Amino acid sequence: MNYFRYQGHTLASEEALPYEPLAALPGEGEVLWCFRRPPLAGRETFAVPHPDLLTARETMFAQELTVEQARKAYRISDTRYRA
Repeated sequence: MNYFRYQGHTLASEEALPYEPLAALPGEGEVLWCFRRPPLAGRETFAVPHPDLLTARETMFAQELTVEQARKAYRISDTRYRA
């Protein structure tokens, strides 16, 4: 197991990453598990093209866009179903 530090976050991975290595996990705090597998191999995974996305906070604006997009898709689908 490999442990790393990236922008104040602790990362764990089975493979080497190009970040500051740690000898062991810190005694407390969050650990982000990094792994690689083929895209679309599971519903819960998604590609992260840049390490900053691992720790970026999602804004309320992004959530609202997502909800609005879902509502729009539902309305279009419902309209086609009822036609």
